[in-house]
Amino acid sequence: MHTGFCGVPGLSVEHRFVADRQALAVSKGASGLEYVTQHVSETSGVTDVANGKYVAFILSSVSKDLKVTDNGDAMLTLVLVEGNDVLYGPAVATTLQHACRR
Repeated sequence: MHTGFCGVPGLSVEHRFVADRQALAVSKGASGLEYVTQHVSETSGVTDVANGKYVAFILSSVSKDLKVTDNGDAMLTLVLVEGNDVLYGPAVATTLQHACRR
């Protein structure tokens, strides 16, 4: 349970979700460093504990490594890009915008 959701005092919600993450690692270049692409699908719901109203949504997103650099000290530097998170549902965008507006 989250209390003070979106910075609103007294707003307590439960958040439930199921996520499916798939990652693909591919070696590239002479160094053979691995570049990762990740696909995420998530079905979520946020319920107002006080009144039982809820918002359900489906999220789909992609992220991938653009550049991987071996720093030579057992550390890697990653530059990655994350695509837009896309929410599906008739009232999701409006509901989330209003819920988190201060």
